[in-house]
Amino acid sequence: VYYDAAQARWYAGSRAFFDDHPRIDYALNIDVFAYGNSVFATGSHPDGLLLRWLHLAGKEAGLPVRDVPRGRYPTSDHQTMMNAGVETLGIGLVEQADIDGILALSGGKPAPAPRILQIIHTSADTLAEVRPEQMARGITLVEQLIRIVDRSQ
Repeated sequence: VYYDAAQARWYAGSRAFFDDHPRIDYALNIDVFAYGNSVFATGSHPDGLLLRWLHLAGKEAGLPVRDVPRGRYPTSDHQTMMNAGVETLGIGLVEQADIDGILALSGGKPAPAPRILQIIHTSADTLAEVRPEQMARGITLVEQLIRIVDRSQ
């Protein structure tokens, strides 16, 4: 659910929001962002500015960034944003081993479920699993990314 303060209107889901806001230049979907020390990302444009800026922000924040093509990244609201024609990043903050495991699964290789997939959307998805110090570094990366985008405008 999204609230647009300028229009004083609620939107149920990203599709409704982006259908009604066709003039958005950039979008960032932060999902599964509390569980590790590596940024897992996908971009609507493999050579786009957002993905390039994300790597720069990662260097500034001291966090490794691993990006993959759209089809190899788990589904989330970033797909709606991309389908709306908005230059978009989908990013998560997970362990490097989880990224490797997710990519093995999406590549059709038999593998045990990565740790993160055993946590999210289960009864194990509690605050005890959140890694606050790593999440703080991730928030610093997002802040750096926003500042880089702002400087470029």
